[in-house]
Amino acid sequence: MAEQIDRTDERDEAAAQAESWLQMFFHFFAAPSPESYAPLFHPEGSLQDSGMAEPLPAAQTGAAIAMVLAKVPDLLIRPLRHAVRGSHVFVEARNTGSLGGAALDWGALYRVHLKDGLVHRGRRFYDQVELFRPVLPDGAALPAFPGTADIPVRAAAAPADDAAMVDRLAQAWNGAPAALAALYAPEGRHLGPGLAAPLPRGALPAYRDWLRALLSPGPVQAVDWASAPAGDGRVLFVEFHGTGRFMGEAVPLDRIDRYLLDAGGRITDSRSYMDTLGLVERAKPEVAAIRAAVIKG
Repeated sequence: MAEQIDRTDERDEAAAQAESWLQMFFHFFAAPSPESYAPLFHPEGSLQDSGMAEPLPAAQTGAAIAMVLAKVPDLLIRPLRHAVRGSHVFVEARNTGSLGGAALDWGALYRVHLKDGLVHRGRRFYDQVELFRPVLPDGAALPAFPGTADIPVRAAAAPADDAAMVDRLAQAWNGAPAALAALYAPEGRHLGPGLAAPLPRGALPAYRDWLRALLSPGPVQAVDWASAPAGDGRVLFVEFHGTGRFMGEAVPLDRIDRYLLDAGGRITDSRSYMDTLGLVERAKPEVAAIRAAVIKG
């Protein structure tokens, strides 16, 4: 009994710390600055941003956000959804601003592991192509999915709980293409790399085959997740890690997927947050120089 009470107290403390940190994070969203950003991090913490080979130490996060604000001084971050599981926090956000006078609008997903109520290990997932689009040459993007006709989908029984859904999603992304579509509601749709607009569930098998042909992905692993109530259903965030090959080179394909589930546990909407700029730079080497010039200038 005492052990049960201790575990309950630990869960309550983790939930309280996560809620306190979220309030600090949303304060930063409303008024981005080094002064509101750096205090989010534990002294031993780090942040790995899209495009970073190595995580950034906490001591350098203030300077990093100052550089971003110098390029995008009108940055505004709007929280969309969030979920907490113990000390693990996921936040989906919409970012707007301008770069060199051109309007920006890109999505991002933050995943943090808290220690003493502050970020110990953080990652931010977004597509740098969306951020640098105003300065990139025409055609500097992942090839577009050519599209396909919808096919009939045989629905599968919904998983019993969120943990089971995470397992099923990993199996579906690694298994038969139809297995993924079977987890979606009839009106379900997905937005991911190579898609300009959400794709209906009947086209998901063809999209999965197209991604495999393009990126030759190895098996993906679900390494983290969290969920929370959302409307009449739930929101589920799943962090997947994996590698693939593009233009003959090994490439990382880590991403976070956000899923909206209806009351019956079926997916109504999903989006993959994955950086594709590294892939684009392999196809168009001049893009790397353009990005470096923007960051330096």
